[in-house]
Amino acid sequence: MKKAVCLILSLVILTGCGMMNNTPTKKVEALLNKYQTNDKEVMSDLDDVLLFDSDLTDDERSDYREFMKKHYQDMTYKVKEETIDGNSATVEVEITVRNYADAVNNANNYRLQNASEFNDQNTFASYRLNEIRNVTDTETYTITFYLTKVDDEWSVNPISSDDESKLNGLYGVNDVNSSVVNDTTTNTTTNTATDNTTTNATTDNTTTTANTPSNANSTYLKSLEVSGITIAFDKNTYEYKASVVNETTKLDIKAEAESNNAKVEITGNDDLQVGNNLITIKVTNNGERIYTINVERKEKG
Repeated sequence: MKKAVCLILSLVILTGCGMMNNTPTKKVEALLNKYQTNDKEVMSDLDDVLLFDSDLTDDERSDYREFMKKHYQDMTYKVKEETIDGNSATVEVEITVRNYADAVNNANNYRLQNASEFNDQNTFASYRLNEIRNVTDTETYTITFYLTKVDDEWSVNPISSDDESKLNGLYGVNDVNSSVVNDTTTNTTTNTATDNTTTNATTDNTTTTANTPSNANSTYLKSLEVSGITIAFDKNTYEYKASVVNETTKLDIKAEAESNNAKVEITGNDDLQVGNNLITIKVTNNGERIYTINVERKEKG
């Protein structure tokens, strides 16, 4: 009889603990704790992102991984409010993290002005990491997490890209306020290798495209093509590399924006010099996003 009573009490206690952990707040805390403790799921996602960046060396991937582990460990948070409405809920959380946006943007600007400084021995990725390592100031953001209950189990909905940027300390990177430009007729900018003219667009390399509600404010490129060179384009990848023979002094680049409100400008593609050259493709639309192609022009022979 005593064994039966003990078993019943154990089941009640375990059930109670399970119910206590199955609340919107507890689920959000569990998610944020995964970041703080460098949970294998979080680190696996980070590894996927680092592996996707072909510009990083193995050593740089390792350095960035260790840096982000410390970043997540140092993150703090405070739950402010929980609201439940049937099978939906929101949890408002204040998180405090170091924000590297200014350091990254300054590094990007420095690279645009000093492209010749960066080569295989002195890569931009290492320079950028050294810059963000110097960041000590923190910022506090309010993030609203959305949750859904299915079969009596709460789960956190996917978070927005802005909220991901806040968690990663990158909120504000390449997101500078600017006026909307609506002075063109097509969304495709072609920067040719022969006469630097723009085909089916104005001569200042600005573009527009048909709008949908989802891309009206987009600062992403829809496509990027370089004649004679394979570009594994992904709109979330901002840095590419190319190598050309000495006879090539200019690339034939075709960049297409997602939004008809966007202005696309290609610079640095005139008179490529022997060695490293940085071509920038800037997309402006209530903010700006910069894609780059690091081109190495070979010496004669």
